[in-house]
Amino acid sequence: MTTATSPGRATRVQALDGLRGVTIVLVVLGHLSAFLWPEEGIRSVPYLRGLVGGGAVPVFFVVSGFIVTSGLLRDVDRDTLDPLRFLLRRVIRVGAQLVPLCAAVAVVAALDPTDTTPADSTVRTLTNTLTFTNNWLYALNPLGARNDMGHLWFLSIQQQWYVVLPLLLLALATRRRLLAAVLVALAAASSTYRLVRVSDQTWFALAVDTFARADALLLGAALAVALPWLRGHARYATPVATAAMLALLGLLLLNPELGPLAFLQWWGVVFSVVAVVLVGAVVLHEQPSALTRGLAAPWLTWLGRASLVIYVWHYPVIFFVGRHATGSSWLVQTVVVLAIVAGLTVASNRWVEDPVRRWLATHLRPPRPAGEPLPSASGTVAP
Repeated sequence: MTTATSPGRATRVQALDGLRGVTIVLVVLGHLSAFLWPEEGIRSVPYLRGLVGGGAVPVFFVVSGFIVTSGLLRDVDRDTLDPLRFLLRRVIRVGAQLVPLCAAVAVVAALDPTDTTPADSTVRTLTNTLTFTNNWLYALNPLGARNDMGHLWFLSIQQQWYVVLPLLLLALATRRRLLAAVLVALAAASSTYRLVRVSDQTWFALAVDTFARADALLLGAALAVALPWLRGHARYATPVATAAMLALLGLLLLNPELGPLAFLQWWGVVFSVVAVVLVGAVVLHEQPSALTRGLAAPWLTWLGRASLVIYVWHYPVIFFVGRHATGSSWLVQTVVVLAIVAGLTVASNRWVEDPVRRWLATHLRPPRPAGEPLPSASGTVAP
């Protein structure tokens, strides 16, 4: 999605980047808290611990489902949608981060004496990660997988659904209301399946299950299909977006108080629905509001555009630092992790992300209608 020239549209698109920036901060804080921080401190304060309690990943699913489906619908309208070409673009886009990560993990596994993961587990984990089946490995054989790459279940589920979504759009290209209904029905079935199956014995497999965790992505896709019908209500966008943002904050604060499985239960369903409402209201803004201007802050939008890099690298870095800085305080370990991730992000943006975006701006693209300008290489791409 490229930034348009009108101030209102530019702000709302930047606000989606900012929303992803907020989300990646919450994700990183959640993992730092879980693996490096002591139980005392913020993790022991009721409600406030919700800010580092995790659960924000559905926002990524919603934003990604919305942006990707919006692009696919444009291709459908131009009669240029090619599912194979779309899939290749996604593989290149995400693989540009996964290949260097897997190479780095392989080197660390071979040379770092503190890395005690068996070689067969490392090979298995890298293979499943590069084939976008990481979540299946952690669901079926978690003890046979590396413990520092489990976060990549998200990218695997995303990629698996992006095999199905273009085919669904092609099949129902001329029946948009039915398409929206099917997407919402699939999202409801996903939530129901998760709610029915979740228990103390099944929660881990469900947490990385392709269907059980698909509701937020499918709702984001449904929002993209339904957006033209919602434009008549754009005058309500500002108060609705503000209320949804406050509701998300409230849900995050409430999450830990509801128990460790809340993210797979009704809390997770409500959180995904509110996230969809927030994204839709942000996109429908006709003029900038205090919320969209805040989300469009340069530092937040930079984090949002870099969220894929940060997401891919932060988790293994946390484990690496945790192994090598066992005698240091949690604060020192946190600073070291953030410094390494920042350095990797800047380097990746310069030598991986930007070159890949420039290449994809002119390669593996559908034919452009006559008179349409060349796409910008700096367009927004969801992680």
